[in-house]
Amino acid sequence: EEGPGAGQLTAHPTWIVDPLDGTANFVHGLPQVTVSIGLAVGGAPVLGVVYHPPSGEMFTAVKSRGAFLNDQPIHVSGCAGVAAAAIATELAYDRTEAGIACMLRRLGNTLGAGVQAPRILGSTALGLAYVAAGRL
Repeated sequence: EEGPGAGQLTAHPTWIVDPLDGTANFVHGLPQVTVSIGLAVGGAPVLGVVYHPPSGEMFTAVKSRGAFLNDQPIHVSGCAGVAAAAIATELAYDRTEAGIACMLRRLGNTLGAGVQAPRILGSTALGLAYVAAGRL
C-alpha cells in the first residue's frame, strides 16, 4: 500500500497486502477492520481475500470462479434501485476547504438521490466484501 513502487503492477505475479484496513477504527476500538490480500498476474487481479477478524468471516474471490463467504457462494444484491439500497461510502482524507466542500457535495448528491441507507464503515475492503455478499 505504501513505499517505493507501491501501486505499480507488472507482468510478474504481485501480492498486494493491507494488513489492517480500517486503521482509525482499530485505534478507536471499532470492529470494522479487515486484513486484505490480493494477487495480480499480468497486471490484472486474479485472487482476493478479505478477512474480518471480529466475525471470523473470510471473503474470497478467484477470477472466473466466483466469490465466497467462508467457502459458501455469495452474490451481489438484487436491489434494482437506490430507494431500496443500502450503500457504503468513505469520507475523504483531504481536510482542506476544497476537499471538505467536495466531500460534502458528494454526500449531498448521494442523499439527494434517495438512497435508503447510506453507510460509512471506515473499511473500504469490508464495504466491497459486503457488496459481493449482497449486504450493500
